[in-house]
Amino acid sequence: MPDLPALFRRHLTAVVFTVLSVLVSVLLPPLLGTHGWTALVSWASTNVDNLCDHPVEALAVSALVCVSPPWPDLALAAVALALLCVRLGSGRTAVVAATGHIVGTLLSEGLLAARIAAGQVPDGERATLDVGPSYVVVAALVAVILGGARRWHRLACAAVLALTMPRLAEGITGLGVTPVGHLTALVAGAIIFRLVARPPVVRAATPSAASPSPAPEPELTAAPVPEPVPDRADPAALTAVADGDTASPREAAAT
Repeated sequence: MPDLPALFRRHLTAVVFTVLSVLVSVLLPPLLGTHGWTALVSWASTNVDNLCDHPVEALAVSALVCVSPPWPDLALAAVALALLCVRLGSGRTAVVAATGHIVGTLLSEGLLAARIAAGQVPDGERATLDVGPSYVVVAALVAVILGGARRWHRLACAAVLALTMPRLAEGITGLGVTPVGHLTALVAGAIIFRLVARPPVVRAATPSAASPSPAPEPELTAAPVPEPVPDRADPAALTAVADGDTASPREAAAT
């Protein structure tokens, strides 16, 4: 039986993002009404005006807002993040998704601001609408393609990205905000994945103080050389025995 708490913790980023997106994009519109929902979308849009006024709030909420029918975008984001969680876990998946969203937004809107300042784009583009989870989705998809946990994860995400990329990159020749943001999120997702997915450095093990020390090898000593035994055929000994000149062991000890 799978460890459900551990499974939940590993996919926490995908779960939290999906739940918040459903709350914002599905449950809030009926509660706020048309005017309230329009005001929320305008406030959450990561356009030049909002990034100058309330950048943190706009960046945090804009990824959760879907103005089109929300379910296709929400389902794609949930699946892409869940597959990336299988490979990286919740924390590093959040890093990849946030990097793609933030870098894609800041670079595309920064380019627009520079073009407005240069007079290449009308000043009214400062309030353009820029919401949705697409930068998060693109970053997660390319990360799974580069190093998904299973082969079918990589193939499925590659197929989805190949089918959706023509639409996501539409208008790139005119340096539109959305296509520039998508391509930036793709590159940023690939780079940050390579950084956070590197295998840990294996360090050489050091001997622990608690580990038993090896037993010392026994020292090898030379065997004692036996003293020479008198030859049983020694003539002097034989003569002494014949003459009766022998001593008892006690007398020998006394002498």
